[in-house]
Amino acid sequence: MRRRRVRAAGGLSGMGLHSGVAVRALVAPAPWGAGIAFEVGGALFPVGMDLAHAVPGASRVGPISTPEHLLAALVGLGITDARVTVEGLELPALGGGAAEWCDLLRAVEPGPAVAPWRVLRPYAHTAHGGEVRLEPAETLRVEVEVELPEARLSGSARWERGMDFCGEVAPARTFALERQVEALRAAGRGRGASLKNTAVLQADGGALNPGGLRWPDEPIRHKLLDAIGDIGLLGHPLVGEVWVRRGSHLLHLSALRAALAAGAIGVG
Repeated sequence: MRRRRVRAAGGLSGMGLHSGVAVRALVAPAPWGAGIAFEVGGALFPVGMDLAHAVPGASRVGPISTPEHLLAALVGLGITDARVTVEGLELPALGGGAAEWCDLLRAVEPGPAVAPWRVLRPYAHTAHGGEVRLEPAETLRVEVEVELPEARLSGSARWERGMDFCGEVAPARTFALERQVEALRAAGRGRGASLKNTAVLQADGGALNPGGLRWPDEPIRHKLLDAIGDIGLLGHPLVGEVWVRRGSHLLHLSALRAALAAGAIGVG
């Protein structure tokens, strides 16, 4: 496996999904071996478990909210070294997935070899109403199982390194159940959400959005996108199989932290 970085800096602007505030992020090449880091107001926040945490509906790196869609694109494109300068405290929601990040970051250059972290032994973790299982493998493979009976939707989605992340996963939008929208906003979430960046699921299995869902399983693909992005919070490329059932940001991060503490993930 080799390190990769973008060839040139580029930025995107938009509304923060939860804050509803205008924000901007500039992604620039970083020196080989620097890893991924966010910069806000001159302060640097390297991506890694030390600064990663989760809240309902989002992950965070230090004070920066909702980095998971950008991180998913970085993982999907194999980018290991980047400096992300953020004007604001949240990444822009854009189209609700990672497609715009993919378009911005497609031009990459390879660098020196990198020793990835690996799943060293089978490991299972149950918390926050869901389950994560890890298995050794020769590549990164992520599979999610989702049950949304409130929208008559259930199933699984899978991605592994080398598959078309930008075409098959990145366009999947974040989603909410129609009956939960007002409660989410009352709780301070989704202030920047709209039908342009969020799939609103109805009880009959449809969606309020013009044109409906991009795929019948679009919400399941978005759960896959979120899981890939949260794996990016490790701050190192990972090799192994990750299976998630009833995933959430809280579950993903608690599982990764527990697996590291147990020695199930490491250099090997």
